Amino acid sequence: MWEALFEVLVDLFSDLILQLLFEAGCEAGSHTWNRVTHRPTHENPVLAAIGYGLMGSIAGLVSLWIIPHPMIRFARFRGIGVVVTPVLAALAMSAIGHARRERGTALVRLDTFAYAYVFALAMALVRFAWAS
Repeated sequence: MWEALFEVLVDLFSDLILQLLFEAGCEAGSHTWNRVTHRPTHENPVLAAIGYGLMGSIAGLVSLWIIPHPMIRFARFRGIGVVVTPVLAALAMSAIGHARRERGTALVRLDTFAYAYVFALAMALVRFAWAS
């Protein structure tokens, strides 16, 4: 029983790392976009949430191309990954945003919990639905 619990925790952690890698890459791209265009993205928050949901979905599809199997091997625990991992990823991204704010560096929307959660949830749902 302890081995199974340990395996589930390792799988959740692996899933979290995968999501954070994609989210951090998207965040870096957003920072680069803001530097190149010399304007922050302060447009419509609803459109921004839809955009981050689409980016998360695309990230989920790309991650399936790289790792086609589910990160959580026990089928009965895969749903937990869809609930827990996006929350943990969003908390990590908002902690990064908090650190950026403390240093006085520029923020992007992925540095907040809500937008990071939308991205991570979309990615998790795509992986949940289509991982083989």
